[in-house]
Amino acid sequence: MSEKVTIPTEKLRHWYHNEEMTLSEIADEVGCSMTTVYNRMEEHGIDRRTANQDVETHEVHCEYCGTQKEIPPCHYEQSERFFCDNQCQGEFLKETGRVSGENSPWWKGKESVECSNCGAPKTVYPSRLETKSEQFCDINCYAEWQSQNRRGENHHQWDPDSQTRFYTGIWKNARRRVRERDNNTCQLCEVDSDAIGRNPDVHHIRPIRAFDDPSNAHTMDNLIQLCRLCHTFMERLPESQQRALLEGDVPILGGDIGRRMREVN
Repeated sequence: MSEKVTIPTEKLRHWYHNEEMTLSEIADEVGCSMTTVYNRMEEHGIDRRTANQDVETHEVHCEYCGTQKEIPPCHYEQSERFFCDNQCQGEFLKETGRVSGENSPWWKGKESVECSNCGAPKTVYPSRLETKSEQFCDINCYAEWQSQNRRGENHHQWDPDSQTRFYTGIWKNARRRVRERDNNTCQLCEVDSDAIGRNPDVHHIRPIRAFDDPSNAHTMDNLIQLCRLCHTFMERLPESQQRALLEGDVPILGGDIGRRMREVN
């Protein structure tokens, strides 16, 4: 068990109030964490300054009225323009007409990229490029790209033994029965195999990885046919939401969901 860090009361009080050191500076001096310094101050009954006095502040001027104010580093680093409050910010935007898009004072523009699936040009915000390595026109292109690039060894859940452990003879029989039951038609958007040029996928509502025995996942009440687009959509949802969609218990339901997804995108 680690030894408790001790800081003499008078020394702690002198550092904090007389020399006006911050908790971070005291922690560096003692060789401990800021939490430890805070706890020792609580134990010794040493009154703390306000939170803003415990950190180095920056002097800035309101973009609208020019009033000087002090802000902590975290706020200073987040913006290039500063205001006294929301009222000053609102008046500034009203008078300058800078409300949104290219008229916003925080506008940083968009960058041109190509769809990772079809190569069509599109524009995106720089922040999206920082979080997403691939960009797509819409969910249709995303689903098509997923089908080609996130399968087999390229899938994030790839298991070289999965074909023998998960998809055994019972799976092939269950898949055949589901296709007969669902008439090779997506159970969400109602598109059939003739329209999409292939059999719709057979989807596990509760994923195979959730079962101790993978063969228990291949039951008729856990399997359903979905087109590639709806399959991609359903994979993102927990089991409860998937079943709610299938049972018609949520606003965007049944055969309308695929069509509405296409309209939105």
